[in-house]
Amino acid sequence: MFQLSFNQKVGLGFAIIILLLLTSGLSSLWNLNDINGSSSLVNETAVPVVKESNDVQIQLLKLAKLSSLAFNAGNQDQIDAYKESFNSGVSRFEERYQSLALLASKDPEKAVFVKEVKENYDDYRTAVNEMFSAKTEVLAARNRMLGEVDILFNLIDGVGASIDEIQYFMAPEKHQEDMELVIGFANQSITLINNLFKTIEEIKITQDMGLVSGGMGNFTFSINDSRSWFDKGAAVFSEFDDQGLVPVSNEAYEALSEHVMKTPSIADHKLKQLEEIDIAKAKLDEADASVTKAIDSLDKLLKAADEQFNQLQGEVSASLDFGIKLSIVMLIVLILLAAQNFNSMRMAIRKKMIDLAKLNSIGRSLAGAQSQNVALEEVLQSMHEKIGVGQGSVYLTNDKNQLEVKAHFPPKAIDSGSTAAKFEIGQGILGKAA
Repeated sequence: MFQLSFNQKVGLGFAIIILLLLTSGLSSLWNLNDINGSSSLVNETAVPVVKESNDVQIQLLKLAKLSSLAFNAGNQDQIDAYKESFNSGVSRFEERYQSLALLASKDPEKAVFVKEVKENYDDYRTAVNEMFSAKTEVLAARNRMLGEVDILFNLIDGVGASIDEIQYFMAPEKHQEDMELVIGFANQSITLINNLFKTIEEIKITQDMGLVSGGMGNFTFSINDSRSWFDKGAAVFSEFDDQGLVPVSNEAYEALSEHVMKTPSIADHKLKQLEEIDIAKAKLDEADASVTKAIDSLDKLLKAADEQFNQLQGEVSASLDFGIKLSIVMLIVLILLAAQNFNSMRMAIRKKMIDLAKLNSIGRSLAGAQSQNVALEEVLQSMHEKIGVGQGSVYLTNDKNQLEVKAHFPPKAIDSGSTAAKFEIGQGILGKAA
């Protein structure tokens, strides 16, 4: 392993701290960028899709309400007003739809739902336009039928009025008994012809096609039955009809019968009205079904957008959580490294202080030494204590330029008569080292 000096250790520690600070800063920037990216996705995709989907759904529901109201319109002016409002709503819907389609185009799943909305909306719009046409035909057929009602009422009134003329005829005295008979037949004729008013009213209000078809038979039956009673009275009344009232009644009957047999008749107009009502109802049902499907697709789109929103929000939360945890870990590591570095500095300073104290102690020992040999032994003792030297000796050159031992560690007992070991320069290992 490398042996590092104190300065190198301190420098390395601070370098690591700076590197960690830089890493922490870059990590924070990365987390912020990640959070910003997720937030941007939320703001650019999920949130706008939810908003536009709600707007499209609201506009579609408004259109559905308009089409329902138009179905119940009572006249052409109301239909035209509803149709104009519907067309304006269509323009607003398509603007909202285009915005939604653009937002969802980047997501294949959402694009499928948006396409379904458009397909169902197109079906809805087609059905509503057909419903408008059918509703117009309903009102047109109804107006034609009411026109026939007015004509029939006038013709029936004409028959009744002509018979009333006969009833109130001032017959000669000799024909009073005959006149009473004529009046009886006339009353029966008027009663039967007036049944047509009830038949007409039933045709006007009925929704039963079978009843309408049978109504024309009732017309013929009532007219023929009424006329048969009239003919009985006319046969008697003709003997003294000096004002030509019988031909007038016959003409009125003929006019009524002829008009009843014309086509299209009141029944034909009523049947047309009922048929167009059925068509309009069927188209309204188709429109409602298409709206329901479009709403279902919008609900799926909203669900997908909500899931994306929750996912992106989760990513933001995860990034924040990771950033916080990473910052905490970095802070702990920095604190530990700083503590370790400061402890190393403290230990190094303490060691320096101990060394200085030892040097001071050695200085004091050297200052108090009585001889050179004692001083050298003190130095060897200090080296042993400081760096762990186990054994050692000091050789100095004498006046003959020889290496002469002056001190030993551990200290050796030397006999008073013995001489110190000497080596020539170059002699042995010591001599060669010297």
